[in-house]
Amino acid sequence: CLDTWSNTDCSTIQEGCPAEGSECETVWGYRWCEVDPSECSTALPYGDYYYIECDETNVATPEPTAAPTPAPTPKPSQPPTTSPTVAKRPEPCACLDTWSNADCTTIQEGCPTDACDGSPYRWCEVDPSECSTALPYGDYYYIECDDTNVAPPEHCVCLDTWSNADCSTIQEGCPT
Repeated sequence: CLDTWSNTDCSTIQEGCPAEGSECETVWGYRWCEVDPSECSTALPYGDYYYIECDETNVATPEPTAAPTPAPTPKPSQPPTTSPTVAKRPEPCACLDTWSNADCTTIQEGCPTDACDGSPYRWCEVDPSECSTALPYGDYYYIECDDTNVAPPEHCVCLDTWSNADCSTIQEGCPT
């Protein structure tokens, strides 16, 4: 969340993720905050700003300012015994292969090219147990999506030998 922010949907200046019951929570029924999309891969566009659903786990905590030292700190005599760990960026969520809901009554596949409800962005339904950034809406969960959120198709493999009604001669593997 941005340290301080406000916008047309939440006009009071907010600090980070607004408290439960705040003006901003009542807009959509859950806590949300404005974010910088260049620093947040799961940011969703809305009007002239980007947002995420938030709670205490995704609020930046300012680093305490260290007191000045009277003399420079000496270099360590030995290298550290452990290497630093780097958090991995989460894999993008995968859209359900096929889905429909109250907003999109015809069966949709993956991330439709055009939003089925007329939204200005592409979105799809997801399984919230497999997607930490899923947003609740009515009786389903969704994400804004693109072609990276579609599960790759399973590759078919030709049988070693085969024949069928259209090709009665026994074939070996994939004919060229």
